[in-house]
Amino acid sequence: VETVKVNNPGEVKWDAIKIGQLDCYNNLAGSNTRSANNLVLTADAANVASGETYKMAVKATNFTDVAGFQYTITYDDSKLEYIGVEGGSINFNGSNVANIHSGVLTTSWNDVNGESVTVRNESALFTLVFRAKADVDVSKAIALNSDVTTAEVYNGALATGSVSLRFAGADAAEFALGQNTPNPFKSETAISFTLPTAMDATLSIYNVDGKVLKIINVSGEKGVNTVTVTKDELNATGVMYYQLDAADFTATKRMILMD
Repeated sequence: VETVKVNNPGEVKWDAIKIGQLDCYNNLAGSNTRSANNLVLTADAANVASGETYKMAVKATNFTDVAGFQYTITYDDSKLEYIGVEGGSINFNGSNVANIHSGVLTTSWNDVNGESVTVRNESALFTLVFRAKADVDVSKAIALNSDVTTAEVYNGALATGSVSLRFAGADAAEFALGQNTPNPFKSETAISFTLPTAMDATLSIYNVDGKVLKIINVSGEKGVNTVTVTKDELNATGVMYYQLDAADFTATKRMILMD
């Protein structure tokens, strides 16, 4: 797991925050003119038979400069029973989830050291464990929303963004961000991405310090789209990251520009 921690410039002691209490920072965070990156959580869609256990491994391709997050999970309690939580690449355990009543979970997390965290891989951040009471398509039985606790993410500057959940494989046509080719590259590289329908998309390229090197606005077509980026456009070398934003989809991948 490649994890980068960034010191929080504020004085807020995040380790004092308990379930649902991130809401108290809404006014402070909302006063900041910057916005945090929207956090897109993903889990694998699955059809689970009655009596089987479903482990919902929650991932994110854009877990960058995250100081805290919160949201509500609702689930069909006629088909699923919540069992518990397993840890992953962030310090996340049962104290971060409250099953306030059958069918509703509230979640709140902040880094125990009061820092913002970046996880630069696609390993599970944490895993929610359910038991199926009946045959169930989990993508239709589990949803992330703001029904009880507002779905928000906070960055190191206390700016806010939204949190959403996407089940991979739930739809025939999906968003996807491909690995640039060639990678590493010396003069130019091609970045491809897939859209489920025609829409505007934004491709942002930034260095390891988070400095934006280039922003490309694309009138995307349904299916595969490809953008070519040259070395001269970036005016930098080494490890970089490129991020696709389209509708509520966000994904980030790493690329290397050789000197």
